[in-house]
Amino acid sequence: MITKDELVGYMRAAFARSGFWRSLQLWLQFGVALAAGLAVFVSADVPTYYLALGGVALLAAWVWADASASGHRDAAEAARRALILWDGLGQQPSAAALFDLRQSFKANAAAAKALEDPNYYASSYPPGPRRLAEIIEESAFWSGDLQRQSAVFMGLAFGGMTVLLVGAALIVLPLAPNTLLLTLARLFLVFLVFVLSSDVWGTCFGHFSGARAIGAIGARLRAAGLAGFPEADVFLAASNYNAAVERAPMQVPITYRFNKKRLNELWIAYKEARLAERSSS
Repeated sequence: MITKDELVGYMRAAFARSGFWRSLQLWLQFGVALAAGLAVFVSADVPTYYLALGGVALLAAWVWADASASGHRDAAEAARRALILWDGLGQQPSAAALFDLRQSFKANAAAAKALEDPNYYASSYPPGPRRLAEIIEESAFWSGDLQRQSAVFMGLAFGGMTVLLVGAALIVLPLAPNTLLLTLARLFLVFLVFVLSSDVWGTCFGHFSGARAIGAIGARLRAAGLAGFPEADVFLAASNYNAAVERAPMQVPITYRFNKKRLNELWIAYKEARLAERSSS
């Protein structure tokens, strides 16, 4: 039977694999758009035929990447829900439930082993509503910030692509004949197809929305702490947190690597300040 530490490792490995496949999806969609853009400049039948075949192959690869990303994320989210209850309330899932969780993971066992962390949820309270509240509050702190960083990243990516396209158009337009203007218009439509098909703007908005929802849950838990951690409030916050995290887009993997140290330092400083505040009261 899988242990709690092993479940942490598999959960983190599954999230990492989901992030990898999600990133690959965006590159594959860009490849499809690029093939469509190149087709604008090609008039010969044979090259156009090969570009069409390449587009179909990239589309098939995108479907595979989408299914893989969703499968890994579903497994990781199920593990996260189980770990919150297991670590927060001390309620170990049944052997059958743990077996089902283990079966859902497709991550390599060695990779999962390397990601095990016995202190993944760093709460000093015994199992109960107070420990569960601190686990959710810490998770909301990390998730909310990473969602905001992901929104900024996607916004910059969208803005960068738009600026490049508009800049290129401004350089070429003054000297462009009518045929080239028509070609540029087609390229712009290809760009719009890429942005909409990969849902760049929708993903950016989803990250901002997720950050707001998760941040509100953290504030609600701090209020629950002042009221002595009522069970109903804590359980409702945990339920709302699960819903907000699963509704939000998968965070951009690079944001975790660049913000891990900063967020660790901020959370430790917050816990120390809160402990000092409670000791003086």
